[in-house]
Amino acid sequence: MWFRGGDTLTTHPLMARLLEVCDGDHLLKNEAKGVLADLVSISAAHATDYWVGYGAVSQIAPGREKIVIENLCAAGLLFREEGPEGRPMLRIVDDPTLYHIRLKEEMEIDRRRAKDKQNPELLITVRVRDGDQCRWCKKTVDWRDRRSARGATYDSLNGHKESTPETLVVACRGCNSKRGAGVVLDLQDPPTPEEVYYTAASLEFINSSQYAQDNGIHVISRKERQAQRIATQEPQAPARQTPAKHKSKSSAPKVAVSTPPPTPLTSSAPIGVDGFSDPLDDAPDWVLEGHIETPPKPADSAAAQAEDASPHQEQEPAQRPEHDTKPATKPAQHPDAAPGSAQDDHHGARPITAQRITAGLEHGRRHRRRRRNRRRGGRQRE
Repeated sequence: MWFRGGDTLTTHPLMARLLEVCDGDHLLKNEAKGVLADLVSISAAHATDYWVGYGAVSQIAPGREKIVIENLCAAGLLFREEGPEGRPMLRIVDDPTLYHIRLKEEMEIDRRRAKDKQNPELLITVRVRDGDQCRWCKKTVDWRDRRSARGATYDSLNGHKESTPETLVVACRGCNSKRGAGVVLDLQDPPTPEEVYYTAASLEFINSSQYAQDNGIHVISRKERQAQRIATQEPQAPARQTPAKHKSKSSAPKVAVSTPPPTPLTSSAPIGVDGFSDPLDDAPDWVLEGHIETPPKPADSAAAQAEDASPHQEQEPAQRPEHDTKPATKPAQHPDAAPGSAQDDHHGARPITAQRITAGLEHGRRHRRRRRNRRRGGRQRE
């Protein structure tokens, strides 16, 4: 509860007029001036907003109240009007250059503002949302500045009546004062979480508050947020991909071809190894017939065998049995032949002729050639 007297109180035009009303009598003027100062003090002390009753004048200047009221009203310092309660009262002139009294509503706002400043839930929530930018002019504010228009304040949209985070905004002192003077300003949207700006003072205020720590609230500067966003949005190095190869005959999936196993030799002799010849390679045909089975011709080497085969070659039997299942019929012995003669020894046997020997040698060469081809084909497949 206080009031303030202007520095120009003594030289104010209304004081000069009061002197004129008193016909230049300085005693009357000073008497009226002192009574007026006491009435201002009573109004400020009881928050009557420049209203006083007639009884207050009687208490201050008993017996002189009518003369003082007449002089003050004539000078324009008091007004006889109906008061807020509906009864006749005196209203003190509202001129800040003379006296300034804090209105009752202003004091209520100050009390509610002081209460809001003690509410960390409100302050932290508003500071986190608005950062350090005025919601009216979007200029950066400074919470350490207590004097200039750039200083930061909390501005209420409803006179701090039951304040909530929605009714409280960050504002510079300049815009807050303009609104207090009745200037209409346009409220701007709050900054986005990516664009909100915090000074070092706000970062310290928010992160060190007990309310923020209890509720897991932690803010960082805009520069750090931008660095984090760039780091998360940086494209990862694409994995190296092997270009798809065009399928061709050479790259086609290989199909396992089952190669029929070679026909085992009927002879118990070991199979020849590369660099060493088989003892049967040089044997004549009539020897090989009893020891080797002719293997079946593979389908893929039919052309090679057709090239080696002679058009006049007769197909040889696959294997000649060593013994006939039926005993050979012994022809009738010549009546003139003696027992044990040559005719008896070679009875039933095929005679060895030059033609048979030549055919056997030719068959052996063909057999060796087929064996060599089979060996070469096996190494190529390996």
